[in-house]
Amino acid sequence: MSKLVYRIDALNGGKVAEIPPEGISYDESLARKLLSLGGSSIYNITHMSDLDGISSAALLFKFFSMPLDHVFFTDYNIATIENVAESLRQPKLSGATIVITDFSSNAANLEIMNKLVREQKDLGNSVIWLDHHPWSSDAIDKVFRLLDYGIAGENDLYCGAEIVYRVLCEGRDSNKTGKKIADRAHDSDFNLLPPPPPDDTSPNISLAINYYAHVDKGKLYEGLRGFVKDVSEGNYDGDAIANATALYRETANAEFKRMKEGMVTLSTNGIKVIIGFGRLMHATSACGMLHDQTGADLVIYVRTDEKAVSLRSWGDVDCSNIAFKMHGGGHPHAAAFRIDGFTGLDTDAGRQEFIKIISPLIRLSVGNDDTEDRRLSV
Repeated sequence: MSKLVYRIDALNGGKVAEIPPEGISYDESLARKLLSLGGSSIYNITHMSDLDGISSAALLFKFFSMPLDHVFFTDYNIATIENVAESLRQPKLSGATIVITDFSSNAANLEIMNKLVREQKDLGNSVIWLDHHPWSSDAIDKVFRLLDYGIAGENDLYCGAEIVYRVLCEGRDSNKTGKKIADRAHDSDFNLLPPPPPDDTSPNISLAINYYAHVDKGKLYEGLRGFVKDVSEGNYDGDAIANATALYRETANAEFKRMKEGMVTLSTNGIKVIIGFGRLMHATSACGMLHDQTGADLVIYVRTDEKAVSLRSWGDVDCSNIAFKMHGGGHPHAAAFRIDGFTGLDTDAGRQEFIKIISPLIRLSVGNDDTEDRRLSV
């Protein structure tokens, strides 16, 4: 049975209700309202680090003629969120609709997201939020209840782009091109696509996104807005994507060589776990490379430059159990949490301390209390 998610609709009483993911469906009145605004009055804040966030924006661009320069990209770094909030303050919008996609409110960003939503509503703008990640109870009470329309909460059926599609686009998608965009985002976001082989040189949209989101941030908006347009047209391997893919692979290969020197393996109840400490690389590609090199059932990638921990699993291992215990979230095969208060990840002592903290959680998650730790060279 699927978990329940939250839904709110100001046009129908504005009360928060729990519904099954299967209950998320096309809302014709909401779609008509957005269409009546015209694309120039629609703005989007979306997750910048993966295909799901890009695809969510692509659907709004494709079906509602939202200008590309109305797409703003964020991650869970408070400074990044504040930069987006400031960008929305500049034009002093009125009568606009802000659509937030593939991004959750949690304990860490509660105050700034509450401020962002209140600011926009005080200006007479509407705020729609369509997400598939876990939300803290405080965020539901203090942010979600402010929305004009919202879908949120951990969703094991639909990714962010699929929710955007089902709520806003499905009834207007006569040739199913939008569904193809949403389906591809689903496979990517739920870690259902195999990692590319080590010698692969073909364009890869996820790696191309990673280049601008994590390596060349000075061109983040220029690069990612171009990808939004590409995805809206079903283009996943054009020249811009190919060029960014090649640049990302060059950086990632150099970083991966460094990461291999400090990899750790934990063998727990027959489950092979690999922990890698690195920087610049995005979770999907870093975990994919670690899995390809080691065949691990569970990969934990600690991104030392951003204090973020990502988990990817294969087979029956549910990595979301570990993320939840660390106040993060995700899905059975792809999850994450932050360690903002953790120091010393650039030292061996700090890394050993992280391993000491995470090891009991791994044992609990796979049901065994006999864990063997050792350095792994490959």
